[in-house]
Amino acid sequence: MPLPVVTPTTPPTPVGLTCDQVLTADQLYAYNPNFGPDPDYAPKDGSLEKKITDWQGVACAYLNQTSGDVVQIAVAKPPSDVMESLKNTAITTAKPVPTYGTPPTVEGYFKPGDAGQVQIFRGPYWIVAESTSFFEPGDAAPLMQSVMGNVPGS
Repeated sequence: MPLPVVTPTTPPTPVGLTCDQVLTADQLYAYNPNFGPDPDYAPKDGSLEKKITDWQGVACAYLNQTSGDVVQIAVAKPPSDVMESLKNTAITTAKPVPTYGTPPTVEGYFKPGDAGQVQIFRGPYWIVAESTSFFEPGDAAPLMQSVMGNVPGS
């Protein structure tokens, strides 16, 4: 998905979360006991996850020890002046998913593909998750509920 071409004039705010805070080991195990942290993970250039780390966010990955599937989850507090363009891009490239939360408090989107992609906007936070094991919005829902329970609401 192309990133918005809006150049921020305000700085990003460091998200101040670690991967263990975004998704706990117990939550990951409850989702699927075959998943564990991916020690070799680095977000790919040009990806949403890379943009999130550029904006002082956190990007985490979890590897399925059996299938080799990877789940990426990233959280940022983007510059406030680009948030609207991020939402506009999400709404034009993905389908709204009301089960991720109730608009306008929570705006959730899912884009199917080789890797299903979730984008959730809540308060100042932008949450992105991507995996080849996300075929439909519900596949990511348990993880997104855990992540949203761990990420502050505002």
